[in-house]
Amino acid sequence: MNDPFVQAILEEAHKQEEIAKWAAKMQVVNGAELAKRTYPEPRWLWDKIIPDSGLALLLAGKALGKTIFAIQLSDAISRGRPLFGIATAERTKTLFVEVEMNEARTMQRLRFMGISVHDYISYAWDTPIGEDGLRSLTARIIQDQYKFVVIDVLQAFWLRKYDSNNYQDAYDLLLPLRQLANSLQCLILMITHARKADSDDWGDAAIGSTGIKGNCDVIIRIVRARGADEAILKISGNVGEDREISLQFIRNPLSFVISDFSPAEIGQTQERREILDAIRELGGTARPGQVAEILGKERSNISHTMQKMARIELLDVIAHGVYSIHGIHTIHNSSNMPENKAYFSVNAFDTGIHTIHDGTINRQAVKDVNDVNKVNDVNKVNDVNDVNTTFRIADTKNKSIEQAGAVRLGKPAAEWPAFIRQYKGGNTDDLEIF
Repeated sequence: MNDPFVQAILEEAHKQEEIAKWAAKMQVVNGAELAKRTYPEPRWLWDKIIPDSGLALLLAGKALGKTIFAIQLSDAISRGRPLFGIATAERTKTLFVEVEMNEARTMQRLRFMGISVHDYISYAWDTPIGEDGLRSLTARIIQDQYKFVVIDVLQAFWLRKYDSNNYQDAYDLLLPLRQLANSLQCLILMITHARKADSDDWGDAAIGSTGIKGNCDVIIRIVRARGADEAILKISGNVGEDREISLQFIRNPLSFVISDFSPAEIGQTQERREILDAIRELGGTARPGQVAEILGKERSNISHTMQKMARIELLDVIAHGVYSIHGIHTIHNSSNMPENKAYFSVNAFDTGIHTIHDGTINRQAVKDVNDVNKVNDVNKVNDVNDVNTTFRIADTKNKSIEQAGAVRLGKPAAEWPAFIRQYKGGNTDDLEIF
């Protein structure tokens, strides 16, 4: 049929069919329909850090504790136990794919760490690598229903040539693993080596940095000087909370534990660490002269160093010539606020540690943490700087001790007032002494 009019109609119909065919390949939901839908709350394998599906990256320099941390994490998740005070989900079937170490070395490492094997965690050695490894891993996850998989290390398991300076190359490197994790609804944690990075963004230490970061839900980096006992666990992601956790490396049992130092303190010079310790000994606040006397050093040198520490926010200047450790807030019993003299408020659960000077402390546990004034049986401490402990008032039915506001007081335990040393919560068990 050569009629131009009919031909035009047919061509237009064919064009519309092509449009409909390609449009059908993209799923589109309008806003009104979305508003009617409900979605489950996100599930976390490690609370607010590692989700129940997706891709995570663990990186650190050589021999700085990557595998040790990964073993601790996988053991905690497989048992449903907290790690570093952070909750995990209920017991989760876990697979640890060990590419670099053999079975004997892995079991030796577990013994050194004091970790026993159990039926919720499995290990794989001599596994296929490359494309065959990916197929084998997929089949294992489906067959055994693993929900948390650790691969140690990425470079040995996923042998693919790529240009680490090319974003698309680095992104494509991880795309099959990400698709696998998402399709099977599991979390794959890959361990990789870090390189030295000059960027302010610590995540750029990942080899292939921007492309790899763009394809990961969570990036965890262990920052630790070689031979040092302290480390910082830096966590960043597009689903959980960015945070830093101070850790200490111990050798018996071989593991990381929570450090007493803040992330800002780790890596500081010995002189600065000594100053911070001296300020703690003085109750949380101090003048340079007091610190110099404890350390046996020149006041002018200590003052100059403390000024530098304040500029980088290791210390806070709370009055002329008076410093406190950054993040520790001081509560004073002000003479112009006598109505507040007998009480201090710890009812905000997101408050930090507070140092209290020359104040009156409530012995009675707070039954209603939202109203600190609902207390009685007040005891007077004449000089709070003569005591040294941390205690927390917590609603133990609804809030964990870790969530409660904390109060740190002055010197050795032997010098604590008797009521603080002996009191264990009275009838409420809401006051905990540490």
